[in-house]
Amino acid sequence: MNGLTAWRMEPVTEAAWPFALKLYAFGMDALAPIAPYFLNRRKRRGKEDPKRLRERLGFAGLQRPDGPLLWIHAASIGEAVAMLPLIDALKARYDAALLITTGTVTSARIMRDRLPEGVLHQFVPLDMPVAINRFLDHWKPDAMLFAESEIWPATVRTLDARGIPFAIVNGRMSAKSTRGWLRAPKVAKALIGRFAVIGAQSSHDGQHFRTLGAENVVTTGNLKFEVAPPPLDGESLGHLRTAIGRRPVWAALSLHPGEDETVLNAHQAIREADPNCLLLMVPRHPERAPGMAEKAHALGLKTVLRTKMSVPDSGTDAFIFDTLGEIGTVTALAPVALMGGTLIEHGGQNPIEPIRTGTVVLHGPSTSNFREVFDALAAVDGVVPVTTAKELSEAVSALLQDEDRRASVSAKAQAVIEGMRGASARTLEALQPVFARTRLRERPAPSA
Repeated sequence: MNGLTAWRMEPVTEAAWPFALKLYAFGMDALAPIAPYFLNRRKRRGKEDPKRLRERLGFAGLQRPDGPLLWIHAASIGEAVAMLPLIDALKARYDAALLITTGTVTSARIMRDRLPEGVLHQFVPLDMPVAINRFLDHWKPDAMLFAESEIWPATVRTLDARGIPFAIVNGRMSAKSTRGWLRAPKVAKALIGRFAVIGAQSSHDGQHFRTLGAENVVTTGNLKFEVAPPPLDGESLGHLRTAIGRRPVWAALSLHPGEDETVLNAHQAIREADPNCLLLMVPRHPERAPGMAEKAHALGLKTVLRTKMSVPDSGTDAFIFDTLGEIGTVTALAPVALMGGTLIEHGGQNPIEPIRTGTVVLHGPSTSNFREVFDALAAVDGVVPVTTAKELSEAVSALLQDEDRRASVSAKAQAVIEGMRGASARTLEALQPVFARTRLRERPAPSA
């Protein structure tokens, strides 16, 4: 970890930061007086929690516990859920309070249900110095961990000025994002070069961080391989199973705009061979559900929203889960599922959770967000690639009729996921030099 000591002892002077970053901080603080209006507008659109709006301005919603405190920031649901195995590992190893911040209402709801007891949650303050300083004055974190690729300029500069060490965990940096950062290479070097450690998901991610000026980069692996299977409500699952009965079921998970039509056209084709087949649809963002239902109705598919009717009836062709936290329930019902974000130029959503529940995953050609995972799965035929609605319908129909093949694909996929675990331990090892320069102390080893 060459350079770590110098980083901690010598924060960057104000004059040394690139002018663009100083201008950014000035501009963000100049906007501070209108921040409440911006947040209220987001609140009216359902994008902020009305009861916790002040947290976005840096005002604490909870009391700070005594002793050392570690701050973890994750942008939204996917990043926050990926932090859960690391949080468990940190709780087991270190005697410190843990605070996680997220930026979305949906992620806050998921964290409320899935965080271990005692771990605190707050909404992240806006990236303006006045809000960040207010947040830091209250919470006084001993160290800070950014999840994946959350790099906020004013937050980084403020942490650096206060001598609070910060690192990236489960770091992800795509080639496209790297090219974007390289449009301002001095800014990239100034910010990314200040991280004490960057734990990268893969060697490709690590190289991209190095290209941008990072020094202490370690390939730690993907924490998402260690996330527990998604939770489910047994009673709710029972009601759904009873309502569905012996109907064949498939699912489309985390769908983005531009994918609905392909999925619905595929389902139409599937139903021509088996009119009894049921499609479970899960939009990436629940507010899209009514629009999805309209598209389905236009194709003659009887479609129901989960919030309007708790279970599908015998005449339902497509059932849309416009709810949060029910991926586990959906995958428990559907032996086959398409992974969203892969049929458009998005990069794909995380296939690990459905695989861990035994669901066979189908995917489109866009998988760059989880390239390492999909490549490893493809190498052993642990996933099923499709491109068009026709290919999707044929693959789903074939898999629903072939239980042995489903079992084989699922077993191969689960073996790959199991073999890629270990990121939590490697991440903790990479962070040791950071924590050694703080008040964080390891718990005594349990006696034999």
